[in-house]
Amino acid sequence: MRQQRITPTPSHPTRQQLQVVLVELAEIERRLRDVNLVVARMAAELATPPTSETAAPASEDEASVRAGLVKPRSPAVMRTLIRASQRAELLAKSTPSELQALLRQSQQQALTDASVQGQAIDDEWEAALGD
Repeated sequence: MRQQRITPTPSHPTRQQLQVVLVELAEIERRLRDVNLVVARMAAELATPPTSETAAPASEDEASVRAGLVKPRSPAVMRTLIRASQRAELLAKSTPSELQALLRQSQQQALTDASVQGQAIDDEWEAALGD
């Protein structure tokens, strides 16, 4: 007896459905770029040594950070959390162009630091093309 083989036929999305998906992907990509900029700025801001104005956190800053904690933290952790909170407030007030400028500055600083240390960092094209 011969078995009949059934091959499923895939449903083909319409051009309109594909366009909707592409628009959604473009929006997701834009949001990710925005998030990357904010993260880069936060990393750069947190990596800088504290200045005299951020060295001694205000008591209201400490109180607001402590209110959000589940358990007590060491003074060093508290200082870091307070700085992160202060930086987050600054980032919330930053414009996209300021965030982009900070990203470019961070990238340039990373390239300079790597060069001084004898390390190579490929840019996007070099990474995509390989050596």
